[in-house]
Amino acid sequence: MITPGDIIFTRKCPFCAEVIKLNKSECASCRDGLPSSSLRKIGTYKCAYAFPYSGEYRKAVLEYKFNGKHYYCASFAEYMKSAVDAQLADCSFDVVTYVPIYGEKRYRFNHSRTLAKHLSRLLSLPCEQLLVKTKHTQKQHLLSLDDRRHNVSGVFSSVDVSGKNILLVDDIITSGYTLAECIRTLKYGGANSVFCVTLCAVIFD
Repeated sequence: MITPGDIIFTRKCPFCAEVIKLNKSECASCRDGLPSSSLRKIGTYKCAYAFPYSGEYRKAVLEYKFNGKHYYCASFAEYMKSAVDAQLADCSFDVVTYVPIYGEKRYRFNHSRTLAKHLSRLLSLPCEQLLVKTKHTQKQHLLSLDDRRHNVSGVFSSVDVSGKNILLVDDIITSGYTLAECIRTLKYGGANSVFCVTLCAVIFD
């Protein structure tokens, strides 16, 4: 039986919206069907991800980003931590950062920043804004793969990150061009190493 106290101090499964306890990331039914995390390569760089960007996982991300389900972030960060633990176990990090948006200070909600902050707490690492997006760009998902590369070329700048081992966070990896440009910028800024983690990845046939 669910009591009023349970309702106040619970959260919902991001995949089916069933009420779950605070110490759970998803309901038992959805937990049984969760896929294993995996790894994408961006050139020679590693990107861990938790889920394919399809089905209920795609729906959950869209609810998080566009329909105010920001509380899903706590569960999402736990899946991303599991992906880091499984796919980047031999890597070390000094700091967590994220893909910025243009005019960052004007927006309360940057979905990648929020994921990075939650993930950094789980990893006991600082979360810092190391990148700035200096130009407005078209939305990547509206462009062809070739146009996506040109769309993000040269649009980021980095603070001095000399010698740092960085974990870079974004919500979705599709072509990988945005993350690749962020990596290039951080390496130009002096980063020793850059690894990436995303919640989802678009899987190409």
